[in-house]
Amino acid sequence: MEIKRKFDRFTVILSDVVSPDSNVNIGGGTERTKEIQSVLDLAVERGGLHLIVDGAYYTDTLKVHSHTTIECVNESCGFFLKDHVTRSLIVNANCRPNGERLDEDIHFIGGTYNFNCTKQEHHVEVPEGTDDVSSMAEYGNTGFRIFGVKNFSLYNVVLKDQRTYALACGNAEYVNMENVRIELPNIMFAQNQDGLHFFGESRFITLRNICGCAGDDLIAFACDELDGVSSITDVLVDGVKMNDSDQGIRLLSHGKGMLDRVIIRNVTGTYKSYGFFINPWVNPQYKEDERYGHIGSITIENVDVKQQGRKYDYTRPMLFRLGGVIDTLRLFDIHFVNSDCGSDFMQIGSDYIFFEEKGNDCKTQIKNLLLKDIHIEKDEKLDTRGIVIKESAIDNLIIDGLLTDVTPIETDGGKVKNLFVLNDYAKKIDCQPEGVDNLIRR
Repeated sequence: MEIKRKFDRFTVILSDVVSPDSNVNIGGGTERTKEIQSVLDLAVERGGLHLIVDGAYYTDTLKVHSHTTIECVNESCGFFLKDHVTRSLIVNANCRPNGERLDEDIHFIGGTYNFNCTKQEHHVEVPEGTDDVSSMAEYGNTGFRIFGVKNFSLYNVVLKDQRTYALACGNAEYVNMENVRIELPNIMFAQNQDGLHFFGESRFITLRNICGCAGDDLIAFACDELDGVSSITDVLVDGVKMNDSDQGIRLLSHGKGMLDRVIIRNVTGTYKSYGFFINPWVNPQYKEDERYGHIGSITIENVDVKQQGRKYDYTRPMLFRLGGVIDTLRLFDIHFVNSDCGSDFMQIGSDYIFFEEKGNDCKTQIKNLLLKDIHIEKDEKLDTRGIVIKESAIDNLIIDGLLTDVTPIETDGGKVKNLFVLNDYAKKIDCQPEGVDNLIRR
């Protein structure tokens, strides 16, 4: 391949080598997979690659090597996944769900990556004998499949029409994403078209200004979902705009893995059914002492969202659902509105946490739950509820600043050892609720 040098030994303008004839929104054109892959492989030969994409390309899976930056000139430039391949559009060269991280320094700047969901299957059948970790990484139709990487980033990128996850990332360290928009014009009913989905073992993940829609979770941190043991720690999410997403943000630990030191702030927009899932979604195959997960320290602040357009009827919509083993959860400055059906501010314990909503297998233990500056709006036409505590045990529930016309706390077999009420602006907690051992006012 002859490429005339115009800048430096790392930089290639893709149209100089491969003619673009597709469209990032509607596809079409000539498949260019082999030609583009040969350019991407220059990263190995030259020790790095800065690929400038100045057009739209129709392609199958592209493998990206270490020390590669792909920069699209604008949103009309990028890649459209070939029809009927049911594979990822982008995958790192040494994709490893666990073990050593062999790839590093991979970055995507600008452009649109269209995963062509209406012309793909959700997944392909997993060959017999393949373990669960490999199956999720290899055979689920995720748009980006990034596993076993250090120093990975997405900036100013549009991810469009995911069939399963727009991005699946795990076994990763130092992940940064900013100004990422997830568009899903072809949303399907109950098809798990997630946005950004992270798995363990991972650490140091930073997301800023994430906007979009998903046919399931917009953002998920599911540390041990694949193997039951991996952890995710040190996470910052700053700026999320939900655009009628089915669900908002999921925090999951349901085995031995630890989800810890997570900060989520500045969340706005609308969702259909669930705002924040913080629970194990228990796997019934796990042993008794391994099936409730371990959530460490979670902080969520400055949330102003509205529930509207309820999608699923097997359970009530809610802003927060809690379950499993949680050390400390802090919720600051939360404003909640539900607009079209009965919805709950918070559901805790029992059948609110379990796989396939079967219930009757409860273990919810929360050491510290702090709610500060909470505003729950009530529509007289709707059955809005506050904090609903089912079979669960909470050591310390601290409410500092509550403004609402709904009943703040309802218990149904739930137990609270200490309920601290620091400021009750609406004077709704005027007596000791059932299931509360000690009510302390300050």
